Amino acid sequence: MCIRDRAIAIARTLDWQTAWRALQGLVILVGIMAGLAVWYHYERNPAGPAAYPAGNPRILAACLVMGLVIALALAFGKLMGASDRPRIRSAGTAAAWAGLAVVMAWAVGSAGSIPAWFGLGIGMATAGLVATATWQPRSARLLRIRRAGLVSLPAVTLVGLLLASIQTVDLARQGTTRQAVQMRRVWWAWRLGWQALCDRPLAGLAEAGYSLWIDQFTVRPAAADPLPFRYRRARLNHAYNEWLELAVDLGLVGLGLAGGALILTFVAAARAAGTCPNPTARWVLIGLAAGLAGAVAEEA
Repeated sequence: MCIRDRAIAIARTLDWQTAWRALQGLVILVGIMAGLAVWYHYERNPAGPAAYPAGNPRILAACLVMGLVIALALAFGKLMGASDRPRIRSAGTAAAWAGLAVVMAWAVGSAGSIPAWFGLGIGMATAGLVATATWQPRSARLLRIRRAGLVSLPAVTLVGLLLASIQTVDLARQGTTRQAVQMRRVWWAWRLGWQALCDRPLAGLAEAGYSLWIDQFTVRPAAADPLPFRYRRARLNHAYNEWLELAVDLGLVGLGLAGGALILTFVAAARAAGTCPNPTARWVLIGLAAGLAGAVAEEA
């Protein structure tokens, strides 16, 4: 509730210029964080995945995905709007944003997070779809290509999630190593979440229900496989999948409403991008939509 109120207050009080400066500042901060992550990784911990300063490789990569997509959009926006300003200055600014994007991609690679790369791919595909949503192709072939992209994006997302699930199960079977125990904990979180969802599919367990009520489903699994439930001496309080946890909390009804709200957001972004006369603002809007899609896919 507090976060929502702050978001509404910021949206009501910021004008376009202030929001534009704030966005640029945030992307620069994310770029600095990526630079620190790369430096710390090669200077202090080259054997393991990059985690500094977030403390967790996946959290670090998830933060960088949105900044990476938006930085690329800012670079494209500067290039597309080069006719309004001196081309040398616009090209230099675009190169600076592209350089930040390269550093962020380097940090994501150093973190070794497969979900982050998956989210980045979905974000880039979303950027292409939003950019061409209102484009009227001159040939039927290009129209078919665009339709194929619209149809294939959900399919690619589902296939990616399936492959990630298979990889998690394979890693969980590798014995009692730390990675295997952690992956088995994720697998149990998914399985128990699905069991809780099947128990109350429509209305769910209530808000924060997974964290509060999942213990009643862990008694038998903890007796049969105790190591994942003793990992770091922490109880199983989240599903390691935002969409599954949302479904357990609010049921299929809440899941459908959340998904519908996201779809409407992307549709509104596509329409606004198609009618925006300013190339820089248009690409910023495309980058924000793509960053949101990447974050949603990364957390799935």
